[in-house]
Amino acid sequence: MKLIAYQDDIKDVMGFPFILPDPNPKMQMEALKVAREQGKATYERPTIEGTFSDVIAWFLNGLPWVKDDKGQPLHKLTYEEQHRAGKVIAAFKTHPEGYVELDELDCKALCDWVASAEGAEAFKASVFVIEQLLNQSSVLVIEQLAMVTDGVKAL
Repeated sequence: MKLIAYQDDIKDVMGFPFILPDPNPKMQMEALKVAREQGKATYERPTIEGTFSDVIAWFLNGLPWVKDDKGQPLHKLTYEEQHRAGKVIAAFKTHPEGYVELDELDCKALCDWVASAEGAEAFKASVFVIEQLLNQSSVLVIEQLAMVTDGVKAL
């Protein structure tokens, strides 16, 4: 298992909050209703300032990001990849004591996705920020945290 240090307040490469589409379907439906009442053909999708958890969920829910000339994904996610993405999203939604606990394969998949063309397409230059958060020195193997010497935890 791996632990990733969790922080709600993350900024993009320019120091601004990550602005994401509001994932709340009720907010989207309300915006659509208002637009229709005003006779508009389109509506402006509500946005939020994303937490680390929101950013990871937005990224993984958007996979695959890389598209062809017609806007179609270059590949489809396998069932295993979809399942793994879901497990990672769930882990980021529950982060007790400031850490997200991930299976080593799930952590590797997340880091690989972020470091690939998928991450570059989704985050643009801010992919650097997400990579740093995932690869910082606070990503520890749980066994290192659990080592006990004479009844005292040692790192």
